[in-house]
Amino acid sequence: MIYNDKVEGKFVNLRSVLESDTEFILKLRLDDTLNKYLNKVENDIEKQKSWIKEQQKRENDFYFMIERKCGTPIGTISLYNIIKGEGEFGRWVSIGSPVENVESVLLLHDFGFYKINLELIYSETVRENIKVLNFHKRFGAEVLNEFREYNTFIVQRAIIKKENYEIIRKNNLKIIDYYSNKLNIYNN
Repeated sequence: MIYNDKVEGKFVNLRSVLESDTEFILKLRLDDTLNKYLNKVENDIEKQKSWIKEQQKRENDFYFMIERKCGTPIGTISLYNIIKGEGEFGRWVSIGSPVENVESVLLLHDFGFYKINLELIYSETVRENIKVLNFHKRFGAEVLNEFREYNTFIVQRAIIKKENYEIIRKNNLKIIDYYSNKLNIYNN
């Protein structure tokens, strides 16, 4: 599904993925340092374009580019499998800085809770992907002892409920504000 506006932050914006993003996305997905815990894709630009065209038609699926304020793409992030007030956060692949990554996840949750009025956002992370599971915990998600098989992986669920999101949001905005102030000191 295409969202026609940008979701704007201090360091990054989210905008719907376009076919013109195909080459960048494929490059990310084929990068061995980034794809260890991702489903494998073929090095085929036409298949990637076709996948994007199909994704744009799905009603319950938002796929965003993460861009620096200057427009440079640094990653992707999604909210999909949206059913009965719940949505899945995933397809998150980024070459951004830690603050850009925190902000991209914050913007996605803002979009889910405030723009499309979800009650719960969950993620399913490969059990061995400790770095991302720890990110979810630091961000404020509740990482559950809930596992399931997904393709060739065992994934673990993390959740954020809308009723708990405002405090999570405030805590993460403090991180973003800290970096924003720190960068302003160096830019003056």
